[in-house]
Order: sequence, then structure tokens, then C-alpha cells
Amino acid sequence: MIDYLKKFSLDHKTAYVVGGLGLIGREVSTAFASAGAKTIVLDLENEQAAVFEEEIRRAGNKLFFRSFDCADMDRLEKNFFALLKKFGCPDIFINCSYPRTEDWGRNSFQDVTLASFRENVDIQMNSYAWIARLAAEAMVERGQGGSSIQLGSIYGIVGQDLTVYEGTDMHENMPYAAIKGGITSLTRQMASYYG
Repeated sequence: MIDYLKKFSLDHKTAYVVGGLGLIGREVSTAFASAGAKTIVLDLENEQAAVFEEEIRRAGNKLFFRSFDCADMDRLEKNFFALLKKFGCPDIFINCSYPRTEDWGRNSFQDVTLASFRENVDIQMNSYAWIARLAAEAMVERGQGGSSIQLGSIYGIVGQDLTVYEGTDMHENMPYAAIKGGITSLTRQMASYYG
């Protein structure tokens, strides 16, 4: 019988998960650690970090949490290079971060301000783009290839179905569509450029 799990093993691989404590990121981090990867979880420090790290390690997996603010564009490169020095180049780079401003829920077409739109594009789309580039260039420099996974949204490809939000406080979000569309296009261009 074929051991399919062994075929998908990530033993001897290093995975960086940006936004690795979030709703999706936590599951991604768990999956990669469970598959055998040395998993570096990068997210804002919070009370869940140590508990999550211990929970995964107790299961016999290699997971390391590091406080990392991808929205801090002024320190992004310095902080990322420090991670490379400590943990080595990632074989797998996953970005599921979701930085946003406090007024994020009020960013409908009618209510969004230019300042908020710009800040959200900067902290979310620009941080995605820049850290993805840093990871890809580190992989190129190492000379062994790698994989880059960037979480976007279907709303980066198609317009939001507003009927989904009927009866809720949620509504369309102007910067969300622009950001997720940018992430999708960036990822396609990176695949074309880096191969």
C-alpha cells in the first residue's frame, strides 16, 4: 500500500507563515507543522502565541513563534533579514496576514476616506508585495528554489455578491477588493518572473 502522507511529508523543510495566528493562519501553521516542516509563525504578539506554540510542540512538531509586524514597513526588511539569519531561508513562504486600520469595517464606497484607503493599501498590499519579494529573492540567492503562497480572495477576481451580506452589519469594502486584486496580480507576476 502507498503511504500517501509520507509522499506529502515536509520533513527537512522550513515554512514561514506570516499572519500565522489568525483564523486561517493558525490552521495553515498547524497543517505545515503537522506535515513535518519547521514552521516559523510570524504575527503580532498576543496571549495566544505561547499557548499555540506549546500545543503544537507537545504534539511533537517543530513550531516557533516570533513577534512580527508586517505592517511596519520601515522595519520590514531589517526584521525579515533577522529571521533569515536565525531560522534560515524558507523553503515555503505563506502569507495570510491581514493588517488593517481601525476603521476597516467602515470602508464602503460611500464612507471610505482617501487617507484610510491609502493606509490600508500600504499596510496590506504593499507589505504583502515587499515581504514576498524579500522571501523570493532569498530563495533565489540560496539556489534551491522554493514555494510562495499568498492568500488573496475571490473578491480580488470578481465583484462582491452583496446578497451574501443581507441581514448582517457587513457590506462591500472598497480597499478590500483593490488590495486582494493587487495580491492576486502580484502573485501571478511573481510566478511568471521567478518561475
